[in-house]
Amino acid sequence: MENIISSWSKLKKITEEYTKLPIIYILFVFLNLLVYLDKGTEISRFLTTNLVLKKLIGLLLEILSIVYDNILVIYTVLFIVILVILLLFEKTPIFNSLPEDIEYISGYIESWNPVSAAKRLFSLIVNLSTNLFVVYIFTIFIIKPDKFFIENNFVVIKEITEETVINFLWYLNYIFLIYMVLRSLFVIKYKGDNSYLKLDSFRYNEISSFNVSNEWETNCIMIVKDTYNFKQYYLLEGQTHRQVWKERSISHFGVSKEQEFYWQKEAIPISKRSYKILDKSENLSDIVYYYKELKKRRTHD
Repeated sequence: MENIISSWSKLKKITEEYTKLPIIYILFVFLNLLVYLDKGTEISRFLTTNLVLKKLIGLLLEILSIVYDNILVIYTVLFIVILVILLLFEKTPIFNSLPEDIEYISGYIESWNPVSAAKRLFSLIVNLSTNLFVVYIFTIFIIKPDKFFIENNFVVIKEITEETVINFLWYLNYIFLIYMVLRSLFVIKYKGDNSYLKLDSFRYNEISSFNVSNEWETNCIMIVKDTYNFKQYYLLEGQTHRQVWKERSISHFGVSKEQEFYWQKEAIPISKRSYKILDKSENLSDIVYYYKELKKRRTHD
């Protein structure tokens, strides 16, 4: 078993490194080729000659069938739970009763976070629709290759529970495959200068803030916590109000009109605000110290 796991890990690393595609979608392409070439019976016989392997694949199929035979119910429950979590998070203080953050000597912080819970549940939905689904279909192909048909040049899976949903997910994975291929061709990764943040109402929670204002502008200095990576804290500074060049018409006795230009201080729309990262750390106490020092200097200038 250890040799199998080790060989699979090496194969995964090599194929993903050279193709830039997740190995699960390489498997999906391979599965499509086998279906179109009508090699299902041959592959099934080859992979099930070993009784131990046949039993393992059969057991995996039984477990996954429990999930995908009830996939609509599972999707519905997960979406409802996600929606309830987000609504309660945005509209009520109910999550204030969650345990307080715990900061360890090592600097790591343990935090209970409802947004992270919603995000993980959504990731589960995505995995059920993609990675786990491909594994499920591949196990069906090995154990029951007679369930796959070609109709009008399209693959159709028949005589299974939730047939319509399974076929929908099958074609949905073609879209994911196209996306993965395009991503592997066009996307490059490099280390950028992440010196600014756009604040999202769900991702970043404000812990503390203060404003520094004059007649021309207002700047906000704040501490926020990343709810996707709950160990990360940021000290930010961003402009929230600025002078805008305005124009208006002036009437004289209701007859003549003149155009007047003037400056007016206005709030910057939240979607257009950028916040400079002054500091970031997994240790909240470091950020708080810097924040307090800034507040002393900026509010007494």
